[in-house]
Amino acid sequence: MTALAEMNRLGHAPWLRYLRRSFIEAGKLSEMIEEGVRGVGVDIAVISQSITWSADYDRVLTQLQSEGVPFDQIPHALLIDDVQRAAYVLTGVYDDSDRLDGYVSLPLAPSLAHDMVGTIATARHLLADINCPNVMVEIPATSTGIAAIEALTADGTCVNATLIFSLDTYEQVAEAYLAGLAEYIRSHSVWRRWPTSVATISVGEMDRIVDALLAENGRSDLQGGAGLAVAGLIYGRCQQIMHTPRWQPMKKKGAHPQRPLWTHLTPHDFRYPDTYYANALIGPNTASSLTPAMLNAFRDHGLVASTLSRSNDEASAHLNALAAVGIDLEMVAQQLQAEALDRLTHEFSELRNSVRQKREQLEDQWQRLEIQPGFHETAVNQTMTRLCDQQVMCRIWNHDPAIWPAEVDEIKNQLGWLHVVPAMQRQIGRLQTLLYSLLADDYHQAVLIGMSGFGLTPQLFGHTFDQAALPPKPGLPPRPHLQLNVLNDADPATVPAQTARLDLARTLFVVSSKSGRSAVTMATLHDIYEQAAATLGAEEAGRHFIAITDPGSPLAAMARQRHFREIFYNDPHMDGCYTALSFIGLVPAALTGVNLELLLERAQGMTCNAHGCNRPLQGDNAAAQLGAALGALIQMGHSRPIFIASSALDGFAYWVGHLTTSLGVAPLVGEPVNAPSAYGDDRFFVYLRLDGDDTYDSTVESLIAADYPVITLHWQDLDDLGGQFFLWQMATAVAAHCLQIQPFQFDGIARYRTAV
Repeated sequence: MTALAEMNRLGHAPWLRYLRRSFIEAGKLSEMIEEGVRGVGVDIAVISQSITWSADYDRVLTQLQSEGVPFDQIPHALLIDDVQRAAYVLTGVYDDSDRLDGYVSLPLAPSLAHDMVGTIATARHLLADINCPNVMVEIPATSTGIAAIEALTADGTCVNATLIFSLDTYEQVAEAYLAGLAEYIRSHSVWRRWPTSVATISVGEMDRIVDALLAENGRSDLQGGAGLAVAGLIYGRCQQIMHTPRWQPMKKKGAHPQRPLWTHLTPHDFRYPDTYYANALIGPNTASSLTPAMLNAFRDHGLVASTLSRSNDEASAHLNALAAVGIDLEMVAQQLQAEALDRLTHEFSELRNSVRQKREQLEDQWQRLEIQPGFHETAVNQTMTRLCDQQVMCRIWNHDPAIWPAEVDEIKNQLGWLHVVPAMQRQIGRLQTLLYSLLADDYHQAVLIGMSGFGLTPQLFGHTFDQAALPPKPGLPPRPHLQLNVLNDADPATVPAQTARLDLARTLFVVSSKSGRSAVTMATLHDIYEQAAATLGAEEAGRHFIAITDPGSPLAAMARQRHFREIFYNDPHMDGCYTALSFIGLVPAALTGVNLELLLERAQGMTCNAHGCNRPLQGDNAAAQLGAALGALIQMGHSRPIFIASSALDGFAYWVGHLTTSLGVAPLVGEPVNAPSAYGDDRFFVYLRLDGDDTYDSTVESLIAADYPVITLHWQDLDDLGGQFFLWQMATAVAAHCLQIQPFQFDGIARYRTAV
């Protein structure tokens, strides 16, 4: 029995928060249902990313345009089609559960959140267009939304009440459902299909806010408990409702209880286990909304047991302790609901923009990746076919260690990079606040210590986004930033001379160490800290230091002891160049003034493109295509890749060169480009081309004409860096599978012309 099926046996229904066209067409949704998934929630961000970043919707978009469907109706048409397809696949679950499960949950436009009449009318029209019985509409639990929930329930509409962050809001939602059911009974003489409802409670989001407040109050002992305490009280209240005299007659007539549906179950902090919330929220008459990453983590090592047994007294005591230190959970709930509505508004806006962007891409015939394999087209295509036949991309996302030749734990402990982007998107506000607080305190520069163990990413951000060197954007002021420098600690004897030139009062030191056990890094940190304490005073010195490290490391202990300004706990399940999109890269990026929203949006788009359901032949999975090309060319004896890059991308070319040394090749980066006749048969070329820069176009064309294999990556702008990080990480992992090499170790180094 699978872990998900075992959850079903305990009365807990796992729902999947993921849907896109290729996921349905490739049969992946059916596979999830066979494994035990009981429902699906539509994530608008996933749909919009799939439109922009994959070929999922290219055919249907072209068809709708040719049929003359107005542009502003196309997103609506795409959503309805996806929901109808998913609802059909879930019909068996819907019937077998007596209509308790088997639903597709679809959000309404957030502009309706404070419009009761508009919400009711839109929900009715939307469900009429979809015309499937197993579809729920998501209604935010605002005051007007709660009134709409009652009215729609009275209609017999299935409702998912969302954005619940407090017991008080839940009780209002539960009352609306009961009142709606009572009206439904009164107004319907025959009940052939009872309305079903869930109340979606966001758990982890509450701890994101509350934990930050607790850190300010010095009460780390209370962290990580607010979300579970609120969830425990809500579950207790739900159980009480199901035993009230008001509910029993409805139950006898066949009414379904309104179940809590737990969502946002990914911890906001890497100090917590990834299944921290999912393990603790299993109980009868409940459900969980799981992202693919959380679902994968739970079925691998989740705790399958009825764990919703925390007493109301214990939960109440925790909330009372929070109140005692001045934390107002109702204000936190209001803040979170407002943030969620803003986020949903942005997602619906991006859905419309994604259709516009894809239309432009199709008209311009724009491609992010071009592969001209020379004489090796057959070998590359055969490799892509094997990737599809063996479901390699799906297996990578599922953390299958058999993909590479190494010990199971050695592989599983290196795959955190697959899921780090959404976690980092939740940290943008924290990183921006850090930069603004430093600028307010008159800091001028940041100095990086101990970065060598994590590759070249921090230096790369400083090099690529040097605010002083970048041309100003018309009408926009320069982005706030600090000057970023790297301390060379290769020769410890030179460190005092380097730090002597610094204005310590205006300098921030950023120290990175995965384990916190590097003798050189820790010795350097100790010396600099002592110098800062002597100059600034012991109480002030810690404010000039930030630590980036794994949870539980000696560096973390030292940072707490010396009251560092910030400690960023990184995901311990990654290393080397694969940390680029974690705190290792993004803390320096934030200090440099990088637009983190756009950088991570591009990275998330590339993760969407690289998903297992987007196949390299039938679809346009760029990472799989690039990885197959690299693997096939190296197998055919092309062991000397030469990187040709637009000048602004020199630093990234060096980073990629270093990453790909794990494939056993010897990349050449920054070398002068010669005529085709100057190169031997062991060469192939990778061209990193920034839009508008044609410096090397004619040279690359001559190489293609001479039948040298050439791989071209087209960049829209420098913000594509986020997506290109993930693309090359995944492609290298895929190529390593083709070559049967362990990709997560870096023993070589690329040759390069200019140090970054």
